[in-house]
Amino acid sequence: TSSFFSNNHFPISSILSLFFFFMIRRPPRSTLSSSSAASDVYKRQVGYSIAPGSPSEAGCYQAANAGFSYLTAGPPQLDASTIVPVGRSLGSGPTVDLVSRHPEIRGMVLMSALESGARAVFGKTASVIGYPLDIFRNYKKIGDVQARTLVIHGTDDGVVPCQNGRNLYEALDQRGLAHEPLWLSGRGHNDIPHGPCFVAISGLLEYLAQNSIVVAAAEE
Repeated sequence: TSSFFSNNHFPISSILSLFFFFMIRRPPRSTLSSSSAASDVYKRQVGYSIAPGSPSEAGCYQAANAGFSYLTAGPPQLDASTIVPVGRSLGSGPTVDLVSRHPEIRGMVLMSALESGARAVFGKTASVIGYPLDIFRNYKKIGDVQARTLVIHGTDDGVVPCQNGRNLYEALDQRGLAHEPLWLSGRGHNDIPHGPCFVAISGLLEYLAQNSIVVAAAEE
C-alpha cells in the first residue's frame, strides 16, 4: 500500500533523517518563509523503514512513480513542471530515475546522493566490474535529466562519499543545469544542518520562479 502526507510546511528534518523520495511545490503565495516554504507530498520507499513490502530497486521506482502520478493525475492535478522532486541518499535513485524520464520537470534537489550503489561503497572500478549487479545507476541517467538541480553533500560523508555528489554536479554543470551547490564542510551523512539546506532549497525555488519556471500549487 502507498502512504502520502500533505501539509503546508516544508519538513526539512524529515528530509535530513530518512531515506525517501520527496516532492515539493511552492505555496499559492509567492512569499517563502521558515514556517511555510512549500506544500509537500512525500512517499516512503517500499520495504524501507515502516513501509510494508520487501525492499528492492524496482519497488523504489514504483514508489516514486506513484507519488508523481498522485500529484499529476490525482486530486491535486498539478502540472509536472510545478513539481520539484527531492532525493536523499538512497532516495536519489528513484528521484533521478523519475526526473530522467520526465523532461517536463524543471527542478530537482539531490542530498547526499549516490552515483550508484556500487560506486558509493566500492568506487568506480567496482561499478564497471560488477555492472550487472549495480543498482541505482544515477551516473548513467543524470545525462537525461533536464531539470535545474541543486546538489547538497557533506564533505566528510562516510556512507556516500562526497565525490559521488561532486561527480553528479559536474555532469549537470557541463550542460548548464547545475544550481549553486552546497558542500557542507566537515559534515557526514546523518548530521546535515537544517538551516543551510533550507536556504539553498529556497534559493532554487526562487530561481525557478524568477526565470519563468513556475513552481506553484493550486489552492487546496
